[in-house]
Amino acid sequence: MRICSWVYGPFMVGLLMTGLGCSGGTSTTPEGTWSCIAQWSGEESGVPIAMSSVAQNSCVNGDLSSSGVISIGDAQWAEEKKGTCHGSDDELYGTWSSLETIPKNQAAKAFEKERFGGQSLAMATWDGPSPYRVKVLSRTDTELKLLNPDSRLIACTKL
Repeated sequence: MRICSWVYGPFMVGLLMTGLGCSGGTSTTPEGTWSCIAQWSGEESGVPIAMSSVAQNSCVNGDLSSSGVISIGDAQWAEEKKGTCHGSDDELYGTWSSLETIPKNQAAKAFEKERFGGQSLAMATWDGPSPYRVKVLSRTDTELKLLNPDSRLIACTKL
């Protein structure tokens, strides 16, 4: 994959990943605060590039708030999101309603300048409110293993 084609994908994975790690037991409305991580790779000109999303997610009364870090290679962004959170035994789902990213380092600023003409990662990839849905692979009171639509594993631990 070229970086231009997968920047949006990894970013959305981060969105999906962080919003879905807020469930406990088998309740229909997931509640609690969870720390979630996803790692994957892409490539540019045949060179592998590591990517990840690490976030703390709080789901209270169906309202979701998430804060964390998105990394693409050396570039890192602080990420803040709001949305809704719901769940069943088989999946976690909801709708993202807002997103903000702030470059944490020079590599992120350079990334935005080169790929998005100086526009922020959020502005360049966010099309407005969007639904998310992930499959629950395993679930306990303290751990979640999830699979997003791109078959990327997400691991969450209850805080």
